[in-house]
Amino acid sequence: MSYPRGGGTFENAKERQMVLWLIHHGMLNGPDVRSSSYLNAYTSNVHELAASMERQDRNEVASLIESILQGQEVSLEMGHPGRLRLSEL
Repeated sequence: MSYPRGGGTFENAKERQMVLWLIHHGMLNGPDVRSSSYLNAYTSNVHELAASMERQDRNEVASLIESILQGQEVSLEMGHPGRLRLSEL
């Protein structure tokens, strides 16, 4: 799915808030649907690896949110947490 689809109406602003909330909570474009591999994934230090992976996840989310707020088109994919939530509804 690509986002955004339209102009700057009130409905689009509410939709954008919803999309941002879903991204923030890992339901859209979470680490389980990432398209790039983790940088520095080959290290013997587990703590360093975990910190690197978390930092990369935060950077990707920040970049995605920045693109949405600038009105750029982004690709969205529902991750495992999103599918679980959908099945609850």
